[in-house]
Amino acid sequence: MVIPVIAYRRSKKSVLRALSILASLMLILWETLFLSTLYRLLFAVPAVIVNDEGIAYHPASPWFVSLGLTMCWEEMAAMYLNELTIRGKKRTITYRFLCMIPKDQEAFFERKKLLNWRRLSLLAVMSKMGGVTFMIPEAVLPLPLDELLSQIRTQFQDEIQMHGIEIRGEQKTSIG
Repeated sequence: MVIPVIAYRRSKKSVLRALSILASLMLILWETLFLSTLYRLLFAVPAVIVNDEGIAYHPASPWFVSLGLTMCWEEMAAMYLNELTIRGKKRTITYRFLCMIPKDQEAFFERKKLLNWRRLSLLAVMSKMGGVTFMIPEAVLPLPLDELLSQIRTQFQDEIQMHGIEIRGEQKTSIG
């Protein structure tokens, strides 16, 4: 792809020059996606970390944009599983999430800088799910969400009781 880009750039035809510019942009886009994926493979970081401080979620994301979030135990008001069903014209897709709600939602949004344009679509989905501000999809985990929540309840029972975190039953949400 690099050779055609160089050859077409020297061309006098505007169509070929436009194609060379488009090919260059596509090459740069591919390289950025490839490099972020390669980095994630070489320097493995767990997507979800649950420890004495709280729950941290660091998903793989293209172009080194951080979509991760951490919620400390003392910030958490409630935790539950949610099944989100998205109905389209041709098919229906179902996702499961571990959802967490902070005690002070406004302060959490400000502190974590959640009110920016990159996260607007995520905030729209979260508002449909009852004000959830922290969601971990089952797809990024090596174990089912039921098992993760069970392990969290067992291993971090003291933190859950000390901070008065409510463990709710599974909820179902539908969009579309």
